[in-house]
Amino acid sequence: MIRKKNGSVSTMFREDSLKRMLGEDTPFVIREAYNYFRAKLMFTGKGAKCPVFVFTSANAGDGKTLTTINTALSFAALKKRTLVIDADLRNPSVHRYFQKQNVHGLSEYLAGIIDAPGIVDTDTEGLQLLPAGMIPPNPTELLGLPRLGEMLQQLAETYDVIFIDTPPIGLVSDAVSFTAVCSGYVLVVQSGVTRKQELREAIENIRAVGGSVSGIVMNDVSGKTHHETGAKEYRRNMYYYRYENEEAKSE
Repeated sequence: MIRKKNGSVSTMFREDSLKRMLGEDTPFVIREAYNYFRAKLMFTGKGAKCPVFVFTSANAGDGKTLTTINTALSFAALKKRTLVIDADLRNPSVHRYFQKQNVHGLSEYLAGIIDAPGIVDTDTEGLQLLPAGMIPPNPTELLGLPRLGEMLQQLAETYDVIFIDTPPIGLVSDAVSFTAVCSGYVLVVQSGVTRKQELREAIENIRAVGGSVSGIVMNDVSGKTHHETGAKEYRRNMYYYRYENEEAKSE
């Protein structure tokens, strides 16, 4: 087990995963790619005071969690009041990157176990985290509760931008629960691994419920991947990113 039962950070979490987070040692090409992506997102927030972007992918292992975190770090670098919400209630992992406990999180709040979401500070100024909390038996039902929209509406009064990490939309339907309360979706795909048909289906799943795709991030363009197909493995090497604000093209 990677996550301990008491919600503490496990020492089994690979240290090299932390090295992929944006920082002073991040290669220039990666930092610039995130800066470019950040600029694009700032123009796709639908004029909202606090845009809410939901990150998902077609498959597990496409790098969506790390892309969510690094995008948030990029915004925080501009002194934006930034919140990351781990809404992957099936395989939460955002707390591991920030080396925080996974307690008093989103699942407990939505279930009414706690009165206020357990938001915690990170080591990055202006960036806070709402961990997923305990893994519930009914994640889709919890995310469909009105309490979710009410919470996001309240948080929008405090932050400049909110990023939400969700499970792969190609595997489960949890991500579409945010359609009515988000500014747009960001799809993360892995170069040489994600098939065009899988990407098209992910886009169709979002649009079928009235959602919009704010962008597509392609990672691992160098091809240096060690893809794992297990639905519980999301950690990825991130080498380069490309933003595309267009539909997946037909083969």
